[in-house]
Amino acid sequence: FSSRRRHTRSLCDWSSDVCSSDLLALNPGTPVAAIADHLDECDLVLVMSVQPGFGGQKFQPAALEKLRELRHRLPPDTLLSVDGGIGKGTIAATAAAGAELFVVGSAIFDTSDYHQSLSELRQLAEGAAHSAPSH
Repeated sequence: FSSRRRHTRSLCDWSSDVCSSDLLALNPGTPVAAIADHLDECDLVLVMSVQPGFGGQKFQPAALEKLRELRHRLPPDTLLSVDGGIGKGTIAATAAAGAELFVVGSAIFDTSDYHQSLSELRQLAEGAAHSAPSH
């Protein structure tokens, strides 16, 4: 585990050098505990609800618990993001769980009206975020 900490720390250093922010991503099989010691150093945490690299995958509901846990553990100014399987059927639940930034692909680009799709997704996310308990 100590080598993982060094590796995580070097990733935080690298992300600061590249984009002046500390960013961490959690793949579906990575527990929140793996990055817990570095949460105060992050500007953004991305929860992957699918394995990276393949578009159109089905959302894995286990991501919701990670989002809830992270939202409660992260400093209020840290952005919480989710990527993978985000669409009309999943965006409200992820927003209610604490996500603030949504990476959306197929739910927009596999439609004939990108603007309408984006508008609908935004409305669902904002509605869920406003009705969710305070984080």
